[in-house]
Amino acid sequence: MGSNMHLSDGDGLRRYLFAEMSFAFFSSAVISNFIVGGGMLASAKTNKKEFDLANNIIIGGLVLQLLWFGLFVVIALIFHRRMMLAPTARSYQSDIKWRSYLHALYVASVLIIVRNIFRLIEYCQGSNGYLLTTEVFVYCLDALPMFLVVAWFLWKYIGEISELLRRKQSYGHAMHEI
Repeated sequence: MGSNMHLSDGDGLRRYLFAEMSFAFFSSAVISNFIVGGGMLASAKTNKKEFDLANNIIIGGLVLQLLWFGLFVVIALIFHRRMMLAPTARSYQSDIKWRSYLHALYVASVLIIVRNIFRLIEYCQGSNGYLLTTEVFVYCLDALPMFLVVAWFLWKYIGEISELLRRKQSYGHAMHEI
């Protein structure tokens, strides 16, 4: 999202710095993954009480992931709305497909949220829950969404925006002359 904001000169449409936003989302992802990972390590205990505590830690980490990711999507939606209301000159250039990049982000976000909700429900049901013991759900609601996210971004986002950012760095703000 930060690259898209920077590429379209949408910097003035946000009230936070790219570095702060990127650091906050990266940090939140790392913290919630450590919580989930710590819960998984602790769940290896044979004591039922410790196992339940570890499962609750995992659930807490998954809830944090959903909350932080939801905030990320809300910020993307706010940026999208602001760009629609007050587009920048650069956003009109045909090679700057900021709408397409945001739509790719939304598709990926929906897939990630579906996966995270599945994982949350899976851990809430416990180790003998229906979702965890039925393999088709793991494939369809955990592995498939993540595969689709990777494929979607490889097709829609990575190659195009990386090249545009390289050109912007090489030529500064005179991209309309390229």
